[in-house]
Amino acid sequence: LKEGICNIVLTQSGNNIFEKADPIFITIQVNRKIQYLDINMPSKLAFSDTMPFYSVASSGLPISFKISDPSIIKIEDNRLVALKPGSAIVEVTQVGNREYLPSSYYTQSVSVVKSTQKIFDFVCPTELAYLDKLFRLNAKSTSGLPISFYSTDSNVIKIKNDSAFIVSPGYCNVIAVQQGDVFYNAADNEIKYVKVLKAEQTVEFNKIGYLLYGDDPLSLNAASSSGL
Repeated sequence: LKEGICNIVLTQSGNNIFEKADPIFITIQVNRKIQYLDINMPSKLAFSDTMPFYSVASSGLPISFKISDPSIIKIEDNRLVALKPGSAIVEVTQVGNREYLPSSYYTQSVSVVKSTQKIFDFVCPTELAYLDKLFRLNAKSTSGLPISFYSTDSNVIKIKNDSAFIVSPGYCNVIAVQQGDVFYNAADNEIKYVKVLKAEQTVEFNKIGYLLYGDDPLSLNAASSSGL
């Protein structure tokens, strides 16, 4: 029924033929059962990961968890949830009851690393004319963090925030960058090769009528659309 010591006395009171027997005393020690923990818990997660794990006590009794730093990880329904990069110790035990002894302690070190991220939907024209002058850049990251843009040749294209300004004809790379933060590693850069072509121009030339030999010299007039 419970843990403890029980004394049992065996007697026989005799009858009209037999004398009363000497009593026999028996001492019984009742101990609680030993229980064991069966735990299979991951030791490494990435930020925002949720990973199931296995935990059971041989007694079938509920298990208790204690986390050294609850800001790093938490446990929900036998799942580890990574809250931010860092490390924490998970201590697992079962305190026992009237039938079972407390289990031995199980400890697991869990590290949370930064998550990876990618850049996608990078919008950047690859061929432009000099007169286009200004175009917008756009890209997204799987982390939701903002993207920065850079030009490899500011003599061809200058960039300010998400605006790109054409400076002169030529070639350069426009690079989309996300450098990461305390939760995410830097993303691999996305690169667009951009060609800026010379602008087209036209020439307007005044009409020339009929000329006769001996006429006075005729003034010519022409203009280019570029102003050159």
